[in-house]
Amino acid sequence: MDKLLKVLKKERNEYLLVGVLVFFVLFNVRVPDFVGSLVDTVLGRVVVLCAAVALLFKHPVLGAVALVAAYMLVHRAEKSTGNYQVRQFVPSELTKNKELNAYNQFPVTLEEEVVHKMVPYVNEGIMSPPGYKPTLDKLHDAAKL
Repeated sequence: MDKLLKVLKKERNEYLLVGVLVFFVLFNVRVPDFVGSLVDTVLGRVVVLCAAVALLFKHPVLGAVALVAAYMLVHRAEKSTGNYQVRQFVPSELTKNKELNAYNQFPVTLEEEVVHKMVPYVNEGIMSPPGYKPTLDKLHDAAKL
């Protein structure tokens, strides 16, 4: 018993942080908007993950709880900034293109078949060089092309 108290006294800060992180995970603590906007970036996610992994190397119990809390923090930050809702309910470009391509599939019409089978109109040799020389009229200070 005395040995357990010494261990708890020695690692008091770690267990206090475990308690705070467990409180954050269990109760739906709202992430402030400014924290959510910082965490909901690539750099913010990397920093949160690195902090959780660093705590994992410091103390295994603290690290395990920190990893869960980091996941919850990122998830709640997404919800506070609205990116979660955008990804959930707004279709991606790939999805929109698939739907539009499905709408644009229709059979070849009779007109398209007839035009495709027609002999192309070629008029070679009939065109001769023009018998006039083009000139420019007054330019009114415009640039020559």
